[in-house]
Amino acid sequence: MSRFVILPLVLLLACDNDDTKDIDPDKIVKVAIPNKDSYAADGFTKIPVIITIDKDADVAFRQPTITTSQGKFENNETTIQLDLRKKETDTTYITPGLNAVDVIVKAEVGSDPKYSNQESLTLQSLEIGRVFKEVTTTHDPIFEADGTSEATINITQGILSPIRFVTEKGTLRQFGGEAKEEIEIDGGEEKKVAAILKVGRQAGNYRILFNTTLAPYTSEVNIDVPNAYPEKLIVDLSTIRIDSTGGDVSITIQTIRTQGLVSINLPVTVSAYSENDPDLFDFTRYLKTSEAETIAVTFKYPGQLMKVGENIVIEVSVDAKPNPLTSSRKVKIYKP
Repeated sequence: MSRFVILPLVLLLACDNDDTKDIDPDKIVKVAIPNKDSYAADGFTKIPVIITIDKDADVAFRQPTITTSQGKFENNETTIQLDLRKKETDTTYITPGLNAVDVIVKAEVGSDPKYSNQESLTLQSLEIGRVFKEVTTTHDPIFEADGTSEATINITQGILSPIRFVTEKGTLRQFGGEAKEEIEIDGGEEKKVAAILKVGRQAGNYRILFNTTLAPYTSEVNIDVPNAYPEKLIVDLSTIRIDSTGGDVSITIQTIRTQGLVSINLPVTVSAYSENDPDLFDFTRYLKTSEAETIAVTFKYPGQLMKVGENIVIEVSVDAKPNPLTSSRKVKIYKP
C-alpha cells in the first residue's frame, strides 16, 4: 500500500529563501555624492548621485525612488526612479538651482520608510568673476555722443540665468530687438549674451548695470563717450540789409556732421563787429548746443556807428576737437 507524505504548509514557507530580512535596513540602499563640497549653485553643473542596492536585497527592493530637495534630475523632475534589478549600482545626475542652499538627496525602496537612506551637500555661492566670466565692449569706428553711435556689451556667463541690463543714458536692445532703457536677455545653454547700447547726444560716462534675474548677482560696465563736434558750420541770416540808422539780424547756425548730430552743451560763441574797426562795438553771445538741430540768436545794430558801405562781420565759433571751427558772414550797411 502506497503512502503519501503531506508536509505542513508552514514547513514549506519556512524554506522560502528571503535573505533581505537579514540585511540591516540602513544598508539595503546607499546614496553617495562624490566631491560633494565642490559644487556651485550655477544652474547647469551636473552633480552625480550614486545609488547602490545591496547584492542580497530581494527584487522588490531594487527599484529605488530618488528625491532631491533642490534642483532637478535628468527627467527635469525632483523625483526619479531607477531600475537596479540586474545590477547593484546606478548613477543619476542633479542639475542644481541658483541659490547657495543645502540639498538633501533621499533614496527609498519598498513601502517601509525604514528602507531608505539619504545624503546632503551644500551648494557654494559663486564669486562675481565666475558669474560674469568675461565682459567686453566693442563699438562703432566713429563712436561719439551723436545720437546714433552704438557699443556692444558682450558677456560670457558662468551661471545659467537670463541677464537684465539697465542704462541711465541712451537705450539698449538685443540683436533684432526694440530699443529700451531696460532689457532682459536669455543666453540659454551657450551662456553668452550681447546687449547693444545706442548713445544719446550727451557726452561722458555711460553706466550700464546688469544682473542675473534668477540669482542675486549684479555688476556694471562703464563706457566713456566723447563729444560729437560739428564738421562744418553754416551761418544763415534772415535779412542781410541794415541801414545806417540801425536794425536787427536774425542768425541761425547749423552744425553739420556726416554721422548723427552734434552733442548737446557744446559751447558756441557768436560775435558781431565792424570789419574796419573791431573795437567800435561789442556784441558777443555765449550759447550752447541743445536738442534742437539749429541755434538761433538776434544781433541788434544800434546805428550811427558805421558808415554806409562798411561791413558788419557775424562770426560763429565752436571749440571743436582737434581744431576749433569758425564760420562767418558779412552784412553791409546801406543808406537809409
